[in-house]
Amino acid sequence: MNAAELKHRFNLVGVIAAVGALIALIGSVLAYTENDSVTWFDIIVFACVFMVAISSIKPSVNPKSALFNVFIGILAIVITAMLYVDIADAVEAENFVDVGYGIWLMFIGTFLYTIFCISDFMFKYKQ
Repeated sequence: MNAAELKHRFNLVGVIAAVGALIALIGSVLAYTENDSVTWFDIIVFACVFMVAISSIKPSVNPKSALFNVFIGILAIVITAMLYVDIADAVEAENFVDVGYGIWLMFIGTFLYTIFCISDFMFKYKQ
């Protein structure tokens, strides 16, 4: 597949991944307002993930950039899991709802972002 065969002006899988990154960014802001465990640096990290996701909307055939997006998504999942543990320890959570809804939005967004980045990478790797 080359640039002449690109039929669309945007990568639909990249758009869905960007929506996932936006959900994670919104979740990080919400978690920041709910808990003291989330810092402004975490918001900046998820804003950077969102910017990387926005850059993947432009169609390309480069599997290296798609692999980089997968790596970023896996790191975002690890960061979200570490934040979940910090929040759960700070609020002495006894069930899943005690940590607030922001961290769950972060999990949903990062999983959505990572899954669609993996899909994009697999498509580009086959080509």
